[in-house]
This record gives sequence, structure tokens and C-alpha cells, in this order.
Amino acid sequence: MSSESSLQGVAMSPVIESIVQTLRALSPECQQEVLDFADFLAQKSGKVVIRDVPKQRTLGLHEGKGWLSDDFNDPLPDDFWLGNHESVA
Repeated sequence: MSSESSLQGVAMSPVIESIVQTLRALSPECQQEVLDFADFLAQKSGKVVIRDVPKQRTLGLHEGKGWLSDDFNDPLPDDFWLGNHESVA
């Protein structure tokens, strides 16, 4: 039995083989989305999914989506620490 048609020594159904082939063609980000959706479906149906390998984070997935103001690291004014939040601009 080849590793292409087995999953940990168990023969895969044609549907699972097709899913695996499709997943291999997707980017890591899309693969993660598919995994998240499969987890959602399993949870919705009451199934418990146990994985040997934890989900890996995809570096740069949301690159450029957030920002920090230029004065983020500047010290806060004394009025802020004294509870006078209205005077902080």
C-alpha cells in the first residue's frame, strides 16, 4: 500500500483521496481555512476531533491589516494616571 493512498496505514476512501489531492494544491492559508471549517462541522455534529499535531500558525497571514499609531510608545500624560481621562487627546 503506497503512502499516497493510505493514512497512517489505513486505506483511504476515494473521497478522502480526492480531498487530500485538492488540499495539496492549496496554499497553506487555504489549507488552514479548510481545517478550521472541518473542525466547525465536526463540532456542529457533536464529534470530537483529536489531532496528534497542533495547528500551526501561518506567519504573515494578516500582514498589513493592523497598525499602531506613531506615538504608541510615548509615555502617557499624568492626567491619564490621575483618572482625568477626558483631558487626554
